Amino acid sequence: MKVKFPLATFLLLILTASCSQTDIQEEQSLFTEDNQQITEEVSLTATAFENEVLAAVNDYRASQNLNTLQFGNEAYIDAEGHTMYMINEGKLSHDNFNARAANVSEKTNAAAVAENVAKNYSTAEEVVTAWLASPSHRSTIEGDFTHSSITAREAQDGTLYYTQIFYKK
Repeated sequence: MKVKFPLATFLLLILTASCSQTDIQEEQSLFTEDNQQITEEVSLTATAFENEVLAAVNDYRASQNLNTLQFGNEAYIDAEGHTMYMINEGKLSHDNFNARAANVSEKTNAAAVAENVAKNYSTAEEVVTAWLASPSHRSTIEGDFTHSSITAREAQDGTLYYTQIFYKK
């Protein structure tokens, strides 16, 4: 399936390809990974903590006169799958983002898909503050999106890993 995205999204991709901090990463792309191997293990209900992170993102968006993002359960499995992948690998990554983005786009008819990832932040405020301190992450948070799914999971060593997928229906 061919996914069409506006030229501006492609240009934004090029401009946001690198990150300035090692504990957080963000990348925009046109397609993403398919996490079939864990689909059956995933709940479609966000935790209270995940809702806190989305609320913090939405508080910031509202302060910038941007629309708030609706929780997008269609992408929750994709965010969960990638968070578990990062935990299993023991590192932050955007590995297979193209497959995730394509999957989200196919399920939602999304016009654009992006993601932020992070680790080592223990509160919703800390992770959102870190993302906002990075111009490329802030650009994603401020992007022209309508929905977001976020997962936060703890590795065995206590490290929290995050994946937030943004998309526009």
